[in-house]
Amino acid sequence: MQEAAGITLALMMLIMGWFNDGLKALEAKQYDKAVELFTKVQEKNVPCNRYREQALFFRAQAYEEKGDKAKAMADCLALYNGTKDKELMEEAGKLFVELGGDGRLLTLSPTASWNKYIAAIKARNKDEALSYCTGQLKGDLNSMDFSEMRNDPKESDVKVVREEMDPNVDPEHAVLIIMPEGQEIEVRMVLDRKAGHWLVSGFADRTEALRKNTEGNLQNLKNIVQSCHMYGCDHEQQFPKDLETLVGKEISGKDKILYFNPETGTRTPFIYCSGLAMTSSPDLIVAAAPTSVKGKRLCAFVDGRTEEIPEEYFQKKCEAQKWKIEEAKKKK
Repeated sequence: MQEAAGITLALMMLIMGWFNDGLKALEAKQYDKAVELFTKVQEKNVPCNRYREQALFFRAQAYEEKGDKAKAMADCLALYNGTKDKELMEEAGKLFVELGGDGRLLTLSPTASWNKYIAAIKARNKDEALSYCTGQLKGDLNSMDFSEMRNDPKESDVKVVREEMDPNVDPEHAVLIIMPEGQEIEVRMVLDRKAGHWLVSGFADRTEALRKNTEGNLQNLKNIVQSCHMYGCDHEQQFPKDLETLVGKEISGKDKILYFNPETGTRTPFIYCSGLAMTSSPDLIVAAAPTSVKGKRLCAFVDGRTEEIPEEYFQKKCEAQKWKIEEAKKKK
């Protein structure tokens, strides 16, 4: 125990020395040396390092004096989005704008705002947590006694796995996806321009919706191969040249030829192998998902089968049936 404390103390002294030497170098206009020393401090990501954020701020000043505004602005923006110190955040934002940075970028991203909300919850800082939420959630949170809250292991499993927003369509709303205990949870966010960050407005469980969408992929693929056979009955056993040919006839709508990607939440058309017929080998792939998920690709075969096959096997089958598609080459 004493040995560990000794190592920590030694490390603290080393970091403090780098930081102080960096300040001296900055004052002496030795900007390259200052950058080097502040970088050492900033890169030491250990619990005892209380100087990391300050080092980032002073390194930005050193970069500015060197004439490297791009790196100075990058440090300011990183500090602005990452620090919990409001005074330091304001100073970083001020310097960023003085350097010519776009002030609109000083609004915290939805993910950064969520991280600050979670940090406040973990720290049992009620006022801070309330400043990052709104609506019914804020009311519920305000009625809670934070002093009686116990540590919840689930709190550590709230990392954002995906951010969904389209600033061109709706710049004031966003959705974050978190996966506590394997459940896909939607975190709804709204922009508070006055506060300069996003607010958590509510949650929704996407697990059931994800299951239904996954089942929908299988059903769409089955319908595609069945529709190809229906088309073939009227066209000398030949399958259509593309899936769009089936839309509005054998297939009711364009949504029926779309694949839902459970990893990105996006929908894109299934890929299709043209030139096949009802008389083709039953083992040939007619259509498939446009990408693999967890190393497997959902496929439909000439004989009507649908199944997930390993991506490596999918690549080999594409090569064997001379199906040259960009997706088959890219998705590993």
